[in-house]
Amino acid sequence: MVYGAFAWSPDGRYVAQTSGPLNGKSTLNLIDRTTGGSRAIAKGYFFGASFSPQSDRLAYGVARSNRSSVAATNLFVAATAGGAPAPLRADGRSEYPVWGPQKIAYTHWKRPPRKLDGPKFNLAVINPDGSGKRQLTHDKVPYLLSGLVPVDWSADGTRLLAGFGGQDTSYVVTVNPSTGKENVIGSKSEGFVPAALSADGTTILGMSGGDIFAGKAYVVTAPYTGGKTKRLTRGESPDWNR
Repeated sequence: MVYGAFAWSPDGRYVAQTSGPLNGKSTLNLIDRTTGGSRAIAKGYFFGASFSPQSDRLAYGVARSNRSSVAATNLFVAATAGGAPAPLRADGRSEYPVWGPQKIAYTHWKRPPRKLDGPKFNLAVINPDGSGKRQLTHDKVPYLLSGLVPVDWSADGTRLLAGFGGQDTSYVVTVNPSTGKENVIGSKSEGFVPAALSADGTTILGMSGGDIFAGKAYVVTAPYTGGKTKRLTRGESPDWNR
């Protein structure tokens, strides 16, 4: 699992980020770029954060402990205007929320079937008020692989970008939010790490290669509907406002 959370609000006013010791609980902070102020939202071990399209709420995944790879993780929502966070999904197996135009996609995990393995991830969606939870994918994730984590939505909510990961593995998967149908984009062997989806849903931005894939890292794009990746430049961790 990867701990941490960082997100920009769509209107550019807020930044959510975690701070704290290397081995210990972090604090999720909400920074208001308009006023220069900052306030603590929650403490724990964080697994993703995402703002609502209106920038008025922040969803995040958090665990109270890191003593186990299967420690309980839950989703909460905090209003950017202030107030106590409210639970969104409190089943102990939900994390990495990505807020879309109509629904929030997130990772729902199951305990590993074998020893020395980690949790197995699939995608689910839920309404922002906590109703309408629905399991979206039903992959049987192999040993030492983790599975799907949501990355980004198209602006109209009809396309969902995800990444499939695990030991020495990363590739891009597009998911139909209505049917759960999956499509692998690019090659599973190139180490394609998804970063973002263009607002119109046509283009995937990501990184290809890097140290763990025994090669140079490149910023790349690929068509959402399938096709080879296109190298733009050398580099890592790309993002855009497209």
